[in-house]
Amino acid sequence: MANSPVLEHRPCPTCNGLIAGADPHRLCFECLGPEHAGDGLQYPSCNACPMLPQLSRRHRMEHFQAFYVSP
Repeated sequence: MANSPVLEHRPCPTCNGLIAGADPHRLCFECLGPEHAGDGLQYPSCNACPMLPQLSRRHRMEHFQAFYVSP
């Protein structure tokens, strides 16, 4: 099971960050940005977001709230 393709990460073609193996997006969540994370939380704006668990989408939004909030 350790070699399952779902568990492996793949590189983001834009920034060389990592995309979780189970994430169907073509870019990492950093490159997708905070607006996409917010949209994906309540009203997914793309076909990939609904395939992610709600908890994963919430964690992405919390990431941007924690690190990108203006003082």
